[in-house]
Amino acid sequence: MLSDSYSNNALDLFYTDNLEEVESGIRQLNSFSEKSWLLSSILLYTLIYNNFLYKQSGLTWAEYSKDARERLGIDQRDISEQLSTARFFIKNHDALERAGFNPVENNRKLARAELATELCGDTNLVIQHLVNDNWKTFNEWIIFGLVKMMNASILKLMIMI
Repeated sequence: MLSDSYSNNALDLFYTDNLEEVESGIRQLNSFSEKSWLLSSILLYTLIYNNFLYKQSGLTWAEYSKDARERLGIDQRDISEQLSTARFFIKNHDALERAGFNPVENNRKLARAELATELCGDTNLVIQHLVNDNWKTFNEWIIFGLVKMMNASILKLMIMI
């Protein structure tokens, strides 16, 4: 939940007709959202998933994640992205920091970093792309990797036939 002062500042935006104030306020809201998303990803992974706290609910992990909307306010489809984000971020935190990666502004890319690593096999290359690419370029790079992998699999199948 937003602090009262933060909520009041956000609500004040409805009473201004100054574009720069509104844009600044929206940037602050987005920054808050991005920071909380990363933090909730790390909490979900390290405490609830990794430390098996979900078992206190009497549910299996599959059941718990299906109940995520009600229990956590997170869509079930976002659970895997948040787990992937946290795993990659925790495992590669030092390298990400050395490379100058800002996770707050790059949650969508960070959510795909684990997949990108599986596709290319080189964490350092993934980190370079995380730092240097915008979302569109990073996503295209991943799609290219998927297509390349699928083409290799098709070629292997054709050779077998």
